[in-house]
Amino acid sequence: MQAITGTQLAAENLADINSGFLGFLSTGLTAFAAIALLVAAFSIYNTFSILAVQRGRETALLRALGASRRQVAAAGLAETLALGIAGAVVGWPAESASPRCSRRSSTGSASRCPRAAW
Repeated sequence: MQAITGTQLAAENLADINSGFLGFLSTGLTAFAAIALLVAAFSIYNTFSILAVQRGRETALLRALGASRRQVAAAGLAETLALGIAGAVVGWPAESASPRCSRRSSTGSASRCPRAAW
């Protein structure tokens, strides 16, 4: 028989929770993030594939006017890159400016975050 203090018991219980449930939760969230990333990648690929097919006439006209395949591909890549940069330029400040949920704001007033319905 061994005597144990409340602090030691709490530390042991916390270690059990961290190794068991939180490890499982972390693995589950990582798997979910990986699947979401895969789906997003396929969606982006599909969007730009459809864009390339819709530009078939424009591509044919550029080729008829003497543009090489490399030039046409570079134009498509430049458009894709410009679209990605524009999205980042608009999205990053918008995300940074969005209100953050916290218990109290810097002025000490109550939080502006919505409460959960459950």
